[in-house]
Amino acid sequence: MSTRDGDAELYQASLPLDATKLGPITRLTNSPGYDGQPALSPDGARLAWVSMRGAGDDSNATQIFLGGPMAQRATALASGGKTNLSPAFVGSGARLLFTSDRDANSGGGLDLYLVALDAPVTVTGAPIERITFGNGFNGDASVSPDGSHIAFSSSRGGPSDQTNVFVARLTLE
Repeated sequence: MSTRDGDAELYQASLPLDATKLGPITRLTNSPGYDGQPALSPDGARLAWVSMRGAGDDSNATQIFLGGPMAQRATALASGGKTNLSPAFVGSGARLLFTSDRDANSGGGLDLYLVALDAPVTVTGAPIERITFGNGFNGDASVSPDGSHIAFSSSRGGPSDQTNVFVARLTLE
């Protein structure tokens, strides 16, 4: 992510083996507002990222987009709630984990959600499963390479302005 053109957009650059200088730089996104937090699938075939495009009247709303490795054919994957952040591919890349406030009206704050990328998409989008249930903040997850565990930050069990790291087994059906 860079603001080199005046707006936060995603770019790609090749890195030579000697790492002395970057190769050609290619702009991947071109939409008003923030585009960042990219996650590349393990096979390199898909890119997930956070974007403010399509935010409408809410200029601070962020959505998770999914597209090809050069951000082509982008589609909104997670747009419920005001805040959708930190996409991370799980295991082989068939699922995506992300942070959202989509259930904040039912007593939650920011929680972790999981979406199966190969599931049929309906009018309301892909089926999304909430996997943490806690007041305050639960997010910014990292996934183990085999997809069996997640590490995430959480304010559970303490003051809301302090977070701890939790590790949990991710049981997929």
